[in-house]
Amino acid sequence: MVKNASGCVLARSGPQRTDQKCLRLNTNPLACARSDRLKQSLLCTSSPLRSRGLATGKTRASARVGRAGENGAFLTILKNATGRLLALAVFLAAYPAWAANPYELPAGPVATDVLVRVVAHGAMVLGDEVGGARVTITDVATGTVLAAGLQKGEAGDHNQIMRTPRTTSEPHYSSLPAASFRTTLHLERPTLVEISVQGPLAYPQALQRASKTVLLIPGQDLTNDGIVLHLYGFIVEIEHPKPGASLIAKDDVKLRASVRTLSGSLVQPHGDWDSRKMTIYGEVLVGDRVLERLQMFYVGAKSSFEAPFFVPRGTDAPNGITLRVVAADRASGHFGTGHAAYPVLFERLNQPAH
Repeated sequence: MVKNASGCVLARSGPQRTDQKCLRLNTNPLACARSDRLKQSLLCTSSPLRSRGLATGKTRASARVGRAGENGAFLTILKNATGRLLALAVFLAAYPAWAANPYELPAGPVATDVLVRVVAHGAMVLGDEVGGARVTITDVATGTVLAAGLQKGEAGDHNQIMRTPRTTSEPHYSSLPAASFRTTLHLERPTLVEISVQGPLAYPQALQRASKTVLLIPGQDLTNDGIVLHLYGFIVEIEHPKPGASLIAKDDVKLRASVRTLSGSLVQPHGDWDSRKMTIYGEVLVGDRVLERLQMFYVGAKSSFEAPFFVPRGTDAPNGITLRVVAADRASGHFGTGHAAYPVLFERLNQPAH
């Protein structure tokens, strides 16, 4: 038998004797021999480690430092993961549609928010200043009115709407408070609807209408700017002479009128709605016949334009006259008129001297 310095058996020579202990325990000698060799092998493997002193205090300290570093890294990873989970929870709470399974079959009608916004084309939103707008949503297939109401609120922020550059995906009217009509529809299936609007309600002579068809999907809310419908035209009001007032034949009278967009914005030279690019004129009518056309000029007041004219003789206008003011902007497609009727009195008679 050959052993090394640690006492481990390297080789055996000659016949091996059966362990007397194995015989006394009535154990298979081959199995007992294999067990002895395994114990000897483990003893030989561990002996060099003990001889090199790996279990010294320095080694234990290094191990503790390593474990502390690993624990710190684990805590950092855990903290980052917790922060991400919280952020995800906040996002899902703010956008519940993402939390729901879009492929899950609904149990019944699904609440769907719809926002409609009526605006003056190239201008602001129709707000309370001009009476807002009336909105009606109708099911195209059945003709059933699904919702109806009034658009209420402010005209919107002028700088945000008219002067702030933006991309196509950024909101145009909803970045700051602006008038709108909101409703919640309970839909069971994709539904084609017609949305019809009319306004401004405070100015019946300038009332315009528009409509469009939109496919609504259950659970797919339409918010932010919503469904935007554009109205074209001007609000034209004759301020002087006062509508219905009597005019004296042959008098020199000044016609004055104001011109605004349907959202109530002022039309004036060098403004966002530049009157220099428009055609604004007045007409004097007897019945349907135009007696005179008047070029009107801006007078420096709020959207006021003026032109002088002579009242026709009473014999030429026995039923009075009509004054009409026309504002036209062919570039943007805006047109508007205002008119008023006036009785005409015979010219003043000179009173005899007493």
